[in-house]
Amino acid sequence: TGRTQADITGLIGQYVHGNEPSHHMAYLYNAVGQSAKTQQRVRQIMDDMYANRPDGLSGNEDCGQMSAWLVFSAMGFYPVTPASNQYSIGTPWFEKITLQTEGNKPFVIRAPGVSKQRFYLKNMLLNGQPQPENQLSHADLVKGGELTFEMSETPTAWGKPNSTTRQDWGLPAVPFIAAGERVFKKSQTVQLSSLFPQDRLYYTVDGTVPTRKSRQYTKPIEITKTTILQAFAVRGDQQSPVATATFTKIDPNLQLDHYNTQYNPQYTAHGDEALINGIRGGGDFRTGDWQGFEGVNLDLVLDLGKSKPVSQVSVGFLQDENAWIFFPIRVEVEISDDGKNFTPAGSVTNTVAITEKGVLQRDFTVDLRRTTTRYIRVVGVAMGACPQTHKGVGNPCWIFADEVVVR
Repeated sequence: TGRTQADITGLIGQYVHGNEPSHHMAYLYNAVGQSAKTQQRVRQIMDDMYANRPDGLSGNEDCGQMSAWLVFSAMGFYPVTPASNQYSIGTPWFEKITLQTEGNKPFVIRAPGVSKQRFYLKNMLLNGQPQPENQLSHADLVKGGELTFEMSETPTAWGKPNSTTRQDWGLPAVPFIAAGERVFKKSQTVQLSSLFPQDRLYYTVDGTVPTRKSRQYTKPIEITKTTILQAFAVRGDQQSPVATATFTKIDPNLQLDHYNTQYNPQYTAHGDEALINGIRGGGDFRTGDWQGFEGVNLDLVLDLGKSKPVSQVSVGFLQDENAWIFFPIRVEVEISDDGKNFTPAGSVTNTVAITEKGVLQRDFTVDLRRTTTRYIRVVGVAMGACPQTHKGVGNPCWIFADEVVVR
């Protein structure tokens, strides 16, 4: 009823097993040579999301897909891309499974000793021959024969991506960030990488779109300021799309001292420093850049590192009445020299009606006149519950905040 709902979707973080179009996700680690991660997630899903009880199936059994995923995965493989004629290897659920193929040629799958603790693969043999790649062809399956999985209790290095498929792609893959945080305080090292070692990478850090005349990536990039990095990969006369990553430098002296109320674990926006990390939330609260507070005020204390003259404090908020998210009633600012005893310094009241439709974003700004302080307390006073005129009347409503700016 209302916001109190049992989890019937099968959540692992933001992965929703009950939403069938996501069913390939756990197998994608195979494509980059991280087969042990596929094995761990597939086993977790099989063990946690399926049971012989009335509530033993998460999500909606559309045309049998929830069960089909389990039947395939229990055998140890799954058709991530059915048209490729290749199955991606996961981890088997049983010690022996027999498939009857056309022509009555059985295909036997064996996994001696497989268990909840022993689900990693250290080798795979097809008709006694070791298979280093983490794929199985449909043609080999329908011939009949025997597939044997050798199991391990710990992750192993077994499972290379299919080399033939990788070569046949012919196209360079979009480069990715191998190391480097979105937000930093002093300086940091950014590393680029590509799925294919033979690809050449070109990049810029000045906001311009890179070309083949741009700097070629040969070593990690050192950055000391807010930087927009753009890069693409080249192989022969082929070129990948351009990848863009923004790295934001924030004031090293500014830190979030503590929260007096805790944000909801569903909407953390990258953790405790999310409201001062320089990354502004967009027009959709679901994207992960907004911090959500359900039924409570936003209440936090900032530490400027030392006493400084402060002229203004601004906080960004979002309103989406259809999602039970409302602007705060008002924003209050208090100041302190010791972080314990605070005095009021100013406030601003919301003027937007709670009945306004659509997604709205506003910065609530409090001007401070001739103020010097080290600690700043910011309070976004919430309604707490949906109003009488709202469909969620009486239920907890939300405040969504990002970002707190001190001038």
